[in-house]
Amino acid sequence: TSFRARTARLQKRLSAALRQGMASGPAGVLASMVTGDRTHLSKELRTAYRGAGLSHVLVVSGMHVSILCGDVLGRLLPNRKKRLRGYTGRRVRALFSAVLALLLVGVTGFTPSVLRAAGAVWLSALGVWVYGPPDALTSLGVAGVLMTAGNSYAVCDVGFQLSFAAVVGTLAGGAVVRRSQEVWEKQRAEKKHPRLRFWKRKALGLAGSLWETVCISACASMATFPVLVLRGMSTTVWAVASGVAVLWLVGPMLSFGLGAALLGLAAEGLPLFEIIRRPVAFCAEGLAWLMNEWAFRVSVLPGASLWFDGTYAALVCLALILLCVMAMRRHIRLRVVLQI
Repeated sequence: TSFRARTARLQKRLSAALRQGMASGPAGVLASMVTGDRTHLSKELRTAYRGAGLSHVLVVSGMHVSILCGDVLGRLLPNRKKRLRGYTGRRVRALFSAVLALLLVGVTGFTPSVLRAAGAVWLSALGVWVYGPPDALTSLGVAGVLMTAGNSYAVCDVGFQLSFAAVVGTLAGGAVVRRSQEVWEKQRAEKKHPRLRFWKRKALGLAGSLWETVCISACASMATFPVLVLRGMSTTVWAVASGVAVLWLVGPMLSFGLGAALLGLAAEGLPLFEIIRRPVAFCAEGLAWLMNEWAFRVSVLPGASLWFDGTYAALVCLALILLCVMAMRRHIRLRVVLQI
């Protein structure tokens, strides 16, 4: 009769409703990504995703929360509308993000990784509503303090460390993208280029999306690399390539997967919802199949699983950290640091 037991039963019902009529491979991946139910993942799938550098995709975390909120908000509440240009629009977006984060937390059964990400979203939304400046790092830090208030040793958990490292890397990648866009817009304004044609604007938009995916994947992989090495876990040289190739599938998979799970649960009481659930589940299954095929093909390539000695890795990571500090304090150029 406890709250955790009730959420666990709801999680199992949603997982069963989502997997209904699907093949075992895509069904297991969707159940793990959407509801947090990893009991239906085969050993072959786990090994393939680990070799392809996509293990983090199977665990519902801050990446899923941010992608889901950004994908849904980008479609339902575009920034171009006048009603969302002012501060009122920011408050509406913050409220909608908090509701979506709460929905994903409820579906996944209040797992710690999702609670950390949702806590950061809720704190950011609260800051917007009380007219505070948005600060993702502060929100993430406060969420971590709240999550470890009951158990201080939770910071030693590898999932906790990987989650925070991935979020910090994602934020760093977003900062790189923003600064590069500002530099590009400044250079274009100084050169006074004429108005671009339609196809050129589309090409630049596609190139910007690709650049954003590359930056975020690279920064997230570099941030989690020291944790993986120091904890004796395997890593792969294909992590960045996998992130660029299939990271764009996560948003649609979450949207279709959540829709299929909720519609399947509603169809138990009203069979009419089953007509709507089938095409939604078909789209989710197709996207999951594509991601599985990529993972199986990349996991057999050379360099798919690499292990490093812990002591050697610790010294290398320490040297890299010192070089980064020197580059920041002494204003040393990046190519000089790489040569050293």
